[in-house]
Amino acid sequence: MSANPKVSRFASIADEAAAKYHENPALLLADIEEESGGNPVDPSSAGAEGLTQFIPGTAAEYGVKYGSSLEDERSQIFGQAAYLSSLGVNSNPTAALEAYSGNTPGYASAVLAKVAEYAGATGSTSGSPSTSGQTGATNSSTSGGAPSFSNAPEGLEGLAKKGLLYAAILGGGAAMLWLGTKTTLQPVKP
Repeated sequence: MSANPKVSRFASIADEAAAKYHENPALLLADIEEESGGNPVDPSSAGAEGLTQFIPGTAAEYGVKYGSSLEDERSQIFGQAAYLSSLGVNSNPTAALEAYSGNTPGYASAVLAKVAEYAGATGSTSGSPSTSGQTGATNSSTSGGAPSFSNAPEGLEGLAKKGLLYAAILGGGAAMLWLGTKTTLQPVKP
């Protein structure tokens, strides 16, 4: 499977939103793929609209504007990043994505399965991510901010605060680190 060009075209906005909220831009794009397939004007049967399929109440809370202008699409992606941040996507992506979707069965795993497809689409990365190398760091949960690493080697905390280091909890309890400057996924020891 490869990245959907209708979604990849939003990579630069996803990069900006991800940097602001210390998130993985590929996760934002994978979520857009799952929500709307990149179609900003196709409403769901539940009344959700836009690239990120916000319902009206949540859209108003996060400043999301419906429509297909650049300003509208930008508000949708920044609203998505802010909402996912408030749901704790950096400490537990699965739980955050489940909450984002209203606990739709299989939603979180479907989004997380697509993240690798979009890793090369963002300006923060190039090429395909790999899964080699142990870091020895463990992720301590934080609320709504960059991940905190309790026994991280010198420098990882700074990278996290700058939005260059991302953590994801994948199925089966496996955790992955994603370095935005190295295009590698590195397993984290539990």
